[in-house]
Amino acid sequence: MGQKYGEEIDRNAKDQKLRWSLVPTRLLDEVVRVFMHGAREYGENNWKICDNPEDYIDAAMRHVVSLHRGEIKDRKSGYKRSAHIIASLLINDWLIEEREKRQKMEKQIRQQQVSQAPESTMGGGLGQILGIDSPFRG
Repeated sequence: MGQKYGEEIDRNAKDQKLRWSLVPTRLLDEVVRVFMHGAREYGENNWKICDNPEDYIDAAMRHVVSLHRGEIKDRKSGYKRSAHIIASLLINDWLIEEREKRQKMEKQIRQQQVSQAPESTMGGGLGQILGIDSPFRG
């Protein structure tokens, strides 16, 4: 016999749910501890003010190289280098997404300013937006 009504919908809904059972979560606690160590060392969420997401790729790579050399734990924090790598990549990803959102918002603001500018070039328009006085003003 075929599928019963609703089975296809149920399966699709189930496929969309996150399957945490596939992820080895033991290391996640240590990743959180790395974030807590960073908060104590540099200030809570201090990483959010970084202008260069690539700094965290560099940090992750330093931990990768040290791990490759056999240094399982970071000497300064005492936590696993793999946890530092994950934390650095999470931060990098967050910073890139925030930068893209900010750039998109700035572009929308510029487009809105241009579209709201008076169409007349006499005493307004783009010159007004850019702060340039028109020689045609009376």
